[in-house]
Amino acid sequence: MQFEVYKKGQGQLARWIAAGFLGVLVLFGCYELYWFLYNSSAFDFFRSTSLGTIPFVDQDLNIAFILVVVLFAAGVYGTYWISNLPKAADLLIDTETEMKKVTWPSWPEAMNSSMVVVAAVLVLAIYLAGVDFVLNQFFEVIFPH
Repeated sequence: MQFEVYKKGQGQLARWIAAGFLGVLVLFGCYELYWFLYNSSAFDFFRSTSLGTIPFVDQDLNIAFILVVVLFAAGVYGTYWISNLPKAADLLIDTETEMKKVTWPSWPEAMNSSMVVVAAVLVLAIYLAGVDFVLNQFFEVIFPH
């Protein structure tokens, strides 16, 4: 069947997160396409052909809007379709299964580890800035402008 969920009940959280990110990407792409078609003088046909307005929201019903709505619907269906492909669904199911096995650090452990990383990055940045300064001075002496 067309709308049957592959391995229903497994990997639901991972599928929802993946579908959400893809949905946001589709929404952003459609939004940008609409404003590109609406504001571009090369595509006056898309904005100037008005088919009326949508009641209650006062949205001009033009070809650009209809095209974007159709592309958004296709993108939502494509997101659903991709998340139900056997390989993609199995990957998301396996990912969620593995994430449940992870031992997550406590808040103090995470803070301590983060402080160590920040300190190491700062020390390394200061060291590299010092080496850069010394080498810059050295090469300025050897090769003056």
